[in-house]
Amino acid sequence: MNMTELEIYNKFEQDVAKADNLQKLEDVGNWLAGIFLIKPEYKDTLRIDLGNIYKTKWRKLQPNQQKRGTIYLQKWLAVKMETPRELEVAIIGETEKAYKVDGRAIATPTSICRHCGRDLTHPVSVLYGIGPECGKHYHIPQEEKDIEKIRDMITSITYQGWIPKSGIMSKNF
Repeated sequence: MNMTELEIYNKFEQDVAKADNLQKLEDVGNWLAGIFLIKPEYKDTLRIDLGNIYKTKWRKLQPNQQKRGTIYLQKWLAVKMETPRELEVAIIGETEKAYKVDGRAIATPTSICRHCGRDLTHPVSVLYGIGPECGKHYHIPQEEKDIEKIRDMITSITYQGWIPKSGIMSKNF
């Protein structure tokens, strides 16, 4: 093999992009590992982003039920779905434009309302992330003695269905 480092890394990047299943992706990784056995010095100048490219593709090729994480919805979508803006989800399907999720609301402290995005100042609201106005939609009390009950109420809010990718502000999965 008479390829330069640049040619090897470019080929690796192209082959990772072309891989349409986990076996093909693993074959590409094994090919590069074989190169390192022949030319160990190439490891010293390995482009850092190649590992990230490989990991990203690996995550995309994983069976959907293995994808789990959190999403933060655009305000308009949370209102339409009648859910808080932050959800813990399992991805059970995916198209180019949407995720099919099985999700539930998250109840962790935040200074921004998970439903409408307004700043929170009330101590109880900060503890579970939904302000008093939005809390009315879910019949959430504002008494400090009810914090655990409130958390249970919020985390009992679930959503199963499709979420358009354009309605997601951020995701972590």
